[in-house]
Amino acid sequence: MKNEKRGDDMKRYLLLVILLFISGCSYTYEELKYRPLATVGADMPLAITIEDIEETFKTTHGGHELMMAGEGAVRDFLEKTIDKHLVIAEGLRAEFDKDELLKEMANKVVVKEATEELYKNEIGAKVKVTDDEIKEAYSKMGEAFEVRTITTYTMAQIDKVLERIKNGEDFSAIAREVSINPYALKGGRLPEFKWSRFPWQIADIIYDMAVDEVRGPMQMDDGWALVKVTARKKDKEISPLTKEMERHLKGVLSRRARQNRKDAFFEELKIKWKAEIRYNILVDENIKKFIADDDKGDDVIASFEGWELKIKDFKNTLDKTFLSNAPAEYAMRKITHALEDKVFLEVARKEAAARGYASMPHIKKKAEMLTKDYVLGMAIRKFIADPINITDEEAKGHYNANVKRYSIPDSARISVIMLSSEDKAKEVFERLKSGEEFAAIARKESEDILSAEMGGDSGWINEGEADTKLNGLIFSLQTGEMGMVRLEEKVSFIVKVEEKQSGMPKPFESVSNEIKNVLWREKVSKEMKEWVKQLREVYPIRIYGVNIDLLTRYYMEEVDRKSKEKGETGGHHGDD
Repeated sequence: MKNEKRGDDMKRYLLLVILLFISGCSYTYEELKYRPLATVGADMPLAITIEDIEETFKTTHGGHELMMAGEGAVRDFLEKTIDKHLVIAEGLRAEFDKDELLKEMANKVVVKEATEELYKNEIGAKVKVTDDEIKEAYSKMGEAFEVRTITTYTMAQIDKVLERIKNGEDFSAIAREVSINPYALKGGRLPEFKWSRFPWQIADIIYDMAVDEVRGPMQMDDGWALVKVTARKKDKEISPLTKEMERHLKGVLSRRARQNRKDAFFEELKIKWKAEIRYNILVDENIKKFIADDDKGDDVIASFEGWELKIKDFKNTLDKTFLSNAPAEYAMRKITHALEDKVFLEVARKEAAARGYASMPHIKKKAEMLTKDYVLGMAIRKFIADPINITDEEAKGHYNANVKRYSIPDSARISVIMLSSEDKAKEVFERLKSGEEFAAIARKESEDILSAEMGGDSGWINEGEADTKLNGLIFSLQTGEMGMVRLEEKVSFIVKVEEKQSGMPKPFESVSNEIKNVLWREKVSKEMKEWVKQLREVYPIRIYGVNIDLLTRYYMEEVDRKSKEKGETGGHHGDD
């Protein structure tokens, strides 16, 4: 009987392969993702699918490209995934999947994924950006803007600022004095941006402004703002709209449209589920009392069918210390937004459950993947990791044999000037070489806000901590010397080395725990390999060669498709 079954399997395999190559047909990811590539176990075998081996790949490489190289790569990661599932099988035998904590975690994953499915269908899928909208947006990308901004917590504060500006006070000086924006240290001066890089609330307003014009107040995410355009710089040439730029602009427009759709959808759900929010509790004159008092903690602040939110539970989600010290108007706005976000999340969960999204195959698969990961972790911990102990003698021996590895590296105290324009960086570097003071130029020209205020001082940096090219420059310079480097054609750094120190061994006591962790991981890895070898002798493993061949074909076609796409786009284009 076994020989007959093996013969039938072989016939089916050969027939499928012949039909596949005669027809030239290929399979989509959706058609392949639930097909088993292998099974582990006999009575209730664990199926290994494409999603399982991709998860294994991501944990070691963080992507798909190498996996798509051919059958050898697919089979290699399948073997690693089989090892993982052998350990999971042992964890299931020990009933780690029955843990109450796991059930709670799995339910949260299902609810989260179902809610995201609702967002995708009701927000993402309903946002359409037209070609005309993209063309209109691109027409605004032909010039860059130099802008200064002042942001305050409340409208009353910004009104006072506006009055001072109307009376002739300097915009930059006021920004340094009162603005809560990080750019206040530079007089409110933002980096030079084009239209798409500005916050959506002010992008179109800035585009319509004249040089030296001030507009506002405008409500932003963190308060109220005034903006001043100090320069507009038109591009010398208008380049054609590239695919890369088209995707960038489509993303910008989509994000703005999704926010509008989200607001509208929230209103729809509030009406459908009869959601009530007691806004009357959140008013300026009572907001501080609301934050501080616990008298009415059991009162309901928001509710809808089957759900309610008590004041004490809502307040536990707030940063009460920060809000208590913030202006009342600002605190009220933050609390109101937090309350609306909470209600939107809960009413969206209700809607997702009502639509049955939790039973969708890909969402159930997410819960299964979580269960596998939990059981895997528990099995490794209980059967391998917990029993392992590293002694002080072992750690000391490792330290003595690897003392250079546990040494403090060479370090340097540096000052830097960061500039996005390469031409500007070259011009500044020449000025420094001619004798101008580094700190003065850093304060005036550097785009790194924090170090600029310190005259470029960036403190101490250890060898190996910075970008490879920047690190090479820093540790090739002697004390007092300067150099310049361009990183990936995006930003230039002018560096001055103020002081240098040579490295030295760290005391054993300061690294003993680190060493024990290293040795512990090595022992865990070694014992895991031995354990998996034993499990391969215990559990039956079945490989589905036909499905592996189909998957390999799919990956190879994906490689070809992506290669063609790269050829069509002509490489990377900037998004400014």
